[in-house]
This record gives sequence, structure tokens and C-alpha cells, in this order.
Amino acid sequence: VPCHICAASKPEVNECGEKAEDAQYFNMEDCVLTAIELDYITCPNHPDIPVSLQELVPELFMTDFPARLFLENSKLECSENENNVLGQGGSGTVIYRARYQGKPVALKRFQIKKCKGSPTSAADTMLKHLRAMDAMKNFSEFRQEASMLHSLQHPCIVSLIGISIH
Repeated sequence: VPCHICAASKPEVNECGEKAEDAQYFNMEDCVLTAIELDYITCPNHPDIPVSLQELVPELFMTDFPARLFLENSKLECSENENNVLGQGGSGTVIYRARYQGKPVALKRFQIKKCKGSPTSAADTMLKHLRAMDAMKNFSEFRQEASMLHSLQHPCIVSLIGISIH
């Protein structure tokens, strides 16, 4: 995925008449693994200007969903201790008792393993690849579930109040 900041700011030819430095391309694995914890990624061409992952990979951040569905994390109260666990789902999800804007809610959290450090061997590279594939699967399942629950309105089905990536 090309860095949109590099692409927008780099002329074809620099002031000396030489070919300008190419835009940075991020691989999807790095974007997905970074998106687990952060809203931005660092471009080596301009490390002082963070690159928004919402613009780089909007499908991960579900930017096509209505803005009203995105929770304000500051209004969410949740403690992830065992006393607040309501249940566990199939793909490593945990349902917690929580409060949003002072009202009781159930919070479903997708557990994604974090990848520490840079791969130093072929085994590390494979492990990073597997973690990225697992994270992509979780993002995809989250998107599907949120989309389905958003459109369902039934007295026997818990209503979707909102979603949050982090």
C-alpha cells in the first residue's frame, strides 16, 4: 500500500533534475499488525509525520460504517478481570461486563496476539506472517459481525450499541 503522504509530496524530478525518491510502500502484514495497537504507522521517508492507518487501510478501521456506531472510548468503563467475564466466543473472543455512558453493556473483545520486535530468522518471519493472517481474520470477522448486528433489530437479539477498533 503506497504512503499517501509520500505520493502527494514527492515530485517526479527533484530540484537537481534527478529522479525523486520513490514513495514508501507498506505491506499489508505490517499495516495489520500495527493497527492492533496504533492508529498510525511510521514512514521511513518522513518519520516525524505519522501516516494514518485509517487512510492507508480504511477497510480495517471500518471507515465505511456510520460515524454514530463508533464508540467514544472515554465513555467506556471496562475492567478485564475475571469477575467481569460473561463468556467466551469461538475465535478467542471474550465477553465482558462493562458500562457505556453509565449504562450496562456487554463488551466483546477480539484477542489478537501482538508481535514483538523485528523478525530475525525465517521462523520469526513465518510466525509474523501467521500472526498477521490471524489478525486479518479477526478484523474480517469483527467487520462481518458488526455489519450483521447493525442491521438486525429483534427483541431476542442483543442490540449493537457501537464498535471500537482499540
